[in-house]
Amino acid sequence: MKTVKIPAGRLVFAKGDDGDDAYRVVEGTVEIFIGNDKSKVVLEQLRPGEVFGEMGMIDCRPRSASARAIGDITLEVISRDDFNETLVGSGTDLMPYLSAIFERLRVTNERLHDALIELKGDSAPAEAEQILQEQVGPHLRLVPDSEEMRGQSALQEREVDAFPFLIGRRGDIA
Repeated sequence: MKTVKIPAGRLVFAKGDDGDDAYRVVEGTVEIFIGNDKSKVVLEQLRPGEVFGEMGMIDCRPRSASARAIGDITLEVISRDDFNETLVGSGTDLMPYLSAIFERLRVTNERLHDALIELKGDSAPAEAEQILQEQVGPHLRLVPDSEEMRGQSALQEREVDAFPFLIGRRGDIA
């Protein structure tokens, strides 16, 4: 991992950019937004300790939003390769990044749940929950991206649908 300083107003990345890195805010505030200066929608403002950019780094898809420095900022940067190497090792340095992923999944699921109830009226919170679990429920596919990782029995491709889950080594259970 490395640390970078970015001056006020500069983009960290733009929507549509390749997502090879993820970031943790060390100092300052980062604005996550969609649109442009004329029709910008701010999704979030992130402060020290918060993580962003992890989705693009993990799923190898373009950025879904833009990130800009509000004031001068300092960021910790982790590349996809560093992430994968750390994942194979102890994995403890990845907890802020993994926690951010799952928190965003929880928030998204709650928003979908609330929107579905609003659309259907007061008629069926239980039905809304069932629909979300069947069609939207939190799913994550872990895919090893190197021959070395594919050679590890614990690192085979798998779908994760129960949270939280642990990544790493576990001693024998007596």
